Amino acid sequence: MEQGESGSSSCLARVVRMIRCVTVEPVLLLFMFASSLTFSAFLAMTYDKSCLTLYNQTMCEELNNKTVARQYREQSDDIQDLASAWIMRGNIAITVPATASLLLCLGSWGDRVGRRLPLMVPCVAAVAYSVSNILNAVYMEGHLAFTLIGQVFSGLGGSYLAVLMAGYTYLTHLSQAGSRMMRVGVAESAVFLSSTLSVFVSGVLVDQLGYVPTFSIALGCQILAFLYVLFVLPEVKPPGTSASTETAATPSTPNAATTTTTTNTATTATDCVTCRQGACLNPLRDMWRFVSAPRDTRVRVHLALFIVVLDILQLCTTGENDILLLYLKRTPRNWSYTTYGYFKGAENFTRGAAVLLLLPLLKKMASPRDTTLILAGLVSKMAGLVLLGLARETWLVFLVVGVACLQGFPSAGLRSLLASLVHKDEQGRLFGLVASTESVVSLTSTLIFNGIYPETLSLYDGLCFQLAAFFVFICFVIVMFQHRDIKARSGSEDLVPEASSSSSDVPSLPRSPMSSIQPLPPEADFQDGPSPSSHTTADGSPCNSLRTNSVQL
Repeated sequence: MEQGESGSSSCLARVVRMIRCVTVEPVLLLFMFASSLTFSAFLAMTYDKSCLTLYNQTMCEELNNKTVARQYREQSDDIQDLASAWIMRGNIAITVPATASLLLCLGSWGDRVGRRLPLMVPCVAAVAYSVSNILNAVYMEGHLAFTLIGQVFSGLGGSYLAVLMAGYTYLTHLSQAGSRMMRVGVAESAVFLSSTLSVFVSGVLVDQLGYVPTFSIALGCQILAFLYVLFVLPEVKPPGTSASTETAATPSTPNAATTTTTTNTATTATDCVTCRQGACLNPLRDMWRFVSAPRDTRVRVHLALFIVVLDILQLCTTGENDILLLYLKRTPRNWSYTTYGYFKGAENFTRGAAVLLLLPLLKKMASPRDTTLILAGLVSKMAGLVLLGLARETWLVFLVVGVACLQGFPSAGLRSLLASLVHKDEQGRLFGLVASTESVVSLTSTLIFNGIYPETLSLYDGLCFQLAAFFVFICFVIVMFQHRDIKARSGSEDLVPEASSSSSDVPSLPRSPMSSIQPLPPEADFQDGPSPSSHTTADGSPCNSLRTNSVQL
């Protein structure tokens, strides 16, 4: 009996500690749920507005009827051409300002001011985007150009890429090399599972309630995400930008009052400096110093190749998402919005479940290299794209859900390895650079796939998916080269020096009292109690102290 009670209390203690160590995951969950919900509903609204632009309401209702839709294939293709063109313009309206924002402001703000600000900005921009979508949904017969207004606001805030960039930076700053891929994997699973829920309900919401309630739900989630960041999420200062105030004074120190006063004065004096640094005052200089910082040649090569692979995967994912709804609505598939939502929901659920459950199990049981897991994920994604392009029946499309279930591994592994190759006070600029390149690649993908898809409808409507599979194969070749190089040099020295900050001129400022949050232990995550060298977070939860950010290649 006592042993059973002890086991129950031990399990409860682990659960409590897991909850206490939750940081940025709720933001990713709420924001990406809203983004995925908005994306699905916006594509459907663009299609319907395109139909109303070309034809009357009666004709559009007939085109949505499966029994008579086959008789209007030419009209359906005209609608798809117009919708594809406006989707492309919308992506341009988001991508151009998002690239500038990510490259010049948000990444640098995270390194100089704190990790919360880059999370708050896209939440505010997303609220404006949702308000614009609600107005466009109210006036369905309005011109399609009005849909671009909200997308420009979203782009100025960095769009969803900014939230992912800031979230991954926050997590990699706190985590250690041994547990980094799993921590990033948990964040990835939060993104996938939120997408699962949103796409499951998006089709039902659009079909049953309409666009205004759907976009209103997204608006509510974005507001909640902003409030969580503002009032709940602890601030984290990069080690190169602040010095801890916790050691400034202790009760046993005779001059504690004097020391505390000095610290408070210094904090007040440097607040203005922090504000000036965060106002995009020398963004190009900051980014240039990060790019041109002295590094080992192998580190520079691996950094560049990891970013290239992430960009190619972003190209494939954006292109697939842009044309997937149009592809599945076309004859002979003739899917409804609800069926599309079920498919995307099942795909995201299996992807998230694999990252959340299978990835930690594999790491614990077999201890594979991160690059091995990345390669497995690339094979899974490539096979899923090939099958999707060949699918003519509904059951074949749903078979993609199982075939491509490992496609979440590459992103988690690549971001983990990238973070391990730079200093902690450079991670904001690193992920800002990655997000900005992904933004440019998203625009390029839109131009490529939305340009090719309408031209190949009469020839082979699945050609774009086969093209994406070829791009993923290129990623496989690149990662295989890196895998072999890492394996061959596994006994070499660490690539990242034993330093917590880089040599860039980031001023030393006092640390925020909330910035004492610490990472989880790399191997003994969620043990019953803290290790001898552990500290506590701002809320009292025990988490190990920060260690040097390094990886062996």
